[in-house]
Amino acid sequence: MRPKLIAIFLIIVFVPLGFLAWLGFELARDEEHRIRMKFHALFDNTLQTRNEAIAGVVQDLERELLQVLELPPLEVQQMSKITMSRLQAQQGAGKSPYVSRKLTDPDIATLRARVRGGRLVKQMFVMKSDGALLFPTTDGTETRDERDFLDRTRSVWETGIIFGRNTDNPSNSTQALNVQSSAQFFNRSSDHGWHPWFWGNGVNLIFWRKQANGLVAGVEVDRMAFLSRIIAELPNTHPANMQTGERGTNLVEQPGRIVLKDAQNNAIYQWGAMEGNTNHVAAISVVAPLSMWSLNYFRGDGFGSIRTGAWVNVSVALVAGTLLMIVLALYFYRENTRDIREASQRVSFVNQVSHELKTPLTNIRMYAELVQTEFDGLENPSQSSREGLGIIVNESHRLSRMISNVLTFAKRRRGGVKMNPREQSPDEIVRATLEHFRPALDAKDVEIEFEPDASDSLAIDGDFLEQILGNLFGNVEKYASDGGLLRVTSNHSNGQLSIDVSDHGPGIPPHQQEQVFEPFARLSNRLSDGVTGTGIGLTISRELARRHGGDLKIVPSESGATFRLTIKGASA
Repeated sequence: MRPKLIAIFLIIVFVPLGFLAWLGFELARDEEHRIRMKFHALFDNTLQTRNEAIAGVVQDLERELLQVLELPPLEVQQMSKITMSRLQAQQGAGKSPYVSRKLTDPDIATLRARVRGGRLVKQMFVMKSDGALLFPTTDGTETRDERDFLDRTRSVWETGIIFGRNTDNPSNSTQALNVQSSAQFFNRSSDHGWHPWFWGNGVNLIFWRKQANGLVAGVEVDRMAFLSRIIAELPNTHPANMQTGERGTNLVEQPGRIVLKDAQNNAIYQWGAMEGNTNHVAAISVVAPLSMWSLNYFRGDGFGSIRTGAWVNVSVALVAGTLLMIVLALYFYRENTRDIREASQRVSFVNQVSHELKTPLTNIRMYAELVQTEFDGLENPSQSSREGLGIIVNESHRLSRMISNVLTFAKRRRGGVKMNPREQSPDEIVRATLEHFRPALDAKDVEIEFEPDASDSLAIDGDFLEQILGNLFGNVEKYASDGGLLRVTSNHSNGQLSIDVSDHGPGIPPHQQEQVFEPFARLSNRLSDGVTGTGIGLTISRELARRHGGDLKIVPSESGATFRLTIKGASA
């Protein structure tokens, strides 16, 4: 197959295939993105479901703690002077966060009893509306647990925080650190709320409630009891052991691992079947007052199967498309090859027939011309015999030109047209060619005008020139005989021959002046025109002129058409 045809077939196969590949990859990428978004929405929804379960635990704990803080009216008494002096000596005058008053012994006993009776309550405290701590105190009557509580919460009291008062501006940066924008955890204008603070290994919680007499009572929530209540509401670690939670929540999870992490990003609790390498795909903050904690969703390496599925589909489609395009290309290749082979066979057949016809036709024309010469020597030849003999000679010349054109066209396509220049007079070739056409032109009343100016010898291929002129004169005979004129002018200057062939026929429209030089091009194919021809005469004439270093083109004229032939002499 020719390289040009191979390139065309490759373009036919790979350009659509490349476009389909690009389109397929774009669709697969969009589909992958859409699926990932759906999965992330599913992960977020799963985490949100667990967060709502934790929120339910917080609400239950809040109700229980509100009951713990439902206290009878508390009474305040003045401390003794000895106790006050001891406190000032221990802590420094003016530096104690505590007051000169404390609760009565019965009230203290009530608070201690509630601490002992509540699993959630690690310690209790009572505060005045101005932030002064009434219980526990360091007057020597406090227990060891109360003293430890004061040590754990020292950073809270040193900030000057007042529970239940609307204070928009924290007094210092330490307060801001401990409160953690406490508006997130409770309504400052309400009568109860949460307060987290960092101590030890993580976050600890205080829950407070404002009393009717203006005092604020609160509890330190036992961290382990609080955490155990939350974990009890979450699924078991292994899917086989997952059961329905206390609130009727279905604890069966999507494949993966969910991890509850604290503020230091340490895992507090986790569940799920995933092991080994995991990918973090989603996270949300836990509800207040544990907003510094987070729920995190991890997926295994199998999450990449989303991508694999989409790209496998694209790959399969591309393979199928490739096979289809190859099959179609092979089909068209076979059909095209068959057409080319058949066309080549037809051309070869025409060439062979033309070669076979050329020899007998030459003999017929030669003997017809010989008989015509002898016939002219007779004294009274019949007119009908003379005309019949003239027709034989003219038609044999016309058939010879047609065969020459066919053979030249075939050689042209094979690159086999060769030029054989020799010194000869261009005007003599023009005259001889005109004489061949004179009987046919006279029969159609076409006047011949020849203005010679190229009598000097020039190294040209006479056969080329005769074939070109024969095609031009033949076109005048067939298409422009109604104009009644054939004008030929020749000129020889600086080794170049120029011949103009003009007529007064209908002419050629400007937009078709290049089209007539294309192979098999005809201005009209109507049978009613009464004109026959192969449509290759002008194509061959231009090709022969260019091989001779010149050209053949149409030049402007007042009427009809004018063809200008230029040929460069071989010696120039």
